[in-house]
Amino acid sequence: MGYALVTGATSGIGREFASILAQHGKDVIVVARRENALKALAAQLHEQHGVHAVAVAIDLTEEDSADELFSLTQDAG
Repeated sequence: MGYALVTGATSGIGREFASILAQHGKDVIVVARRENALKALAAQLHEQHGVHAVAVAIDLTEEDSADELFSLTQDAG
């Protein structure tokens, strides 16, 4: 049934929102700039809640990054 996309997922509201979605069984694509933190979060969400969690490290302030994110998420499902 698709994925929920959460930006700013390595801290604050973004991290909490990704966690709440995973608690409710929703697969997530977590997006932020810090790749190591994203990978750790994706692994944690999968281990704790059994959901698919895809980590995408990208800086959305850079030109064309939204287009790149769109392309990457199409590949994820």
